[in-house]
Amino acid sequence: MHTPYNIGDEVIVDKHWLRVDAELSDDTKAHRTYRCGSVFEPGRNFALKQFDQYGLFSYVLQQFARDAFQHFAKHRQKFLDVGIPDVHFCDWQHFLMDFVPGETLEDHVPPPEILDRVQYIRDLLLGVIQQMETIREAGLIHRDIKTPNIMLRRGMKPAEKKAVTLIDLDTISLPTDEPIFDRLPFGTTSHMAKEVFSRSSHGFPADVYALGVTGIELLEMYLPGLFIVNNGYTADCSLGYEYSRARQSNAWLMRSKWPKLTDEILRNLYAPDPRSVRQVLGLIYECLHDEAPDRPKDGATMRQILTDTGNLAEV
Repeated sequence: MHTPYNIGDEVIVDKHWLRVDAELSDDTKAHRTYRCGSVFEPGRNFALKQFDQYGLFSYVLQQFARDAFQHFAKHRQKFLDVGIPDVHFCDWQHFLMDFVPGETLEDHVPPPEILDRVQYIRDLLLGVIQQMETIREAGLIHRDIKTPNIMLRRGMKPAEKKAVTLIDLDTISLPTDEPIFDRLPFGTTSHMAKEVFSRSSHGFPADVYALGVTGIELLEMYLPGLFIVNNGYTADCSLGYEYSRARQSNAWLMRSKWPKLTDEILRNLYAPDPRSVRQVLGLIYECLHDEAPDRPKDGATMRQILTDTGNLAEV
């Protein structure tokens, strides 16, 4: 096991001398994450991920991180231009990234003055898609898109350029053209596409699938009283193997009940605009196709869905 750092500890990662200021996660199994300040550059902050050195998946995580650092370095300027935080160093125990001041979407609540929360979700998703597209154009995939890995920068609105950014870049990797037999499937179980579970070849469509699940998360978080997962609109999947089994049988998303879900959301106080509802649900619907070729293939396609009226009766 790793020895967790304490607040005030100093640690050297490559040439960076850091002071641990706060703990950003309580993950005691695979890794811990900290906010650190630079000892020699006051005001400069980093997010430091400390991997478990001896855990079951420790070698897999560390190998992903080392590969991700090399991939990021090749495309650094393109990533920085769209607001993705810089990655500075990765070794067998640490992964270091610029700290983004703000909130993860897992912890974020829309301001009370926001009356149309579905439109708010649409703007958040548009920001994520911009960065997903940059990663795709670099020939890479993020692999772990979910609300804890999406930041809304402090003091910014989702519609503003670079307000939304992807973090946890230690899983950025190349798409696989062949089945994977020498490495365990890696990612967040609830957001994994079928092809990742089965170790088949996978690429950008796996990120698209994860974005669809993220869209469901946001709807459930931001619309009081709405339950999509395990409430008649999706299969009952609470454990990893259940997700895998349901998706292998193409049964996770109950597509026949999607129009009913649309009607339910339209009755919500925070969903006054049918256009926004159809845009967001239309994207989720397309992202969550079981077969990868059926999902949107690029960011332009997803942006078009989110800026069009959508017509679920024709989907």
